[in-house]
Amino acid sequence: MELDPAKVHEFIGETKARLDGFDREFKQLREDLKACEARM
Repeated sequence: MELDPAKVHEFIGETKARLDGFDREFKQLREDLKACEARM
């Protein structure tokens, strides 16, 4: 199977962008959980 370097590069870029998005969501979830715990 021949890999097209441009496609691989594009895939890596998209994957990094998705991971950054997940990272932001997890940070927000952690903050929400902490706020919830603080109210208990």
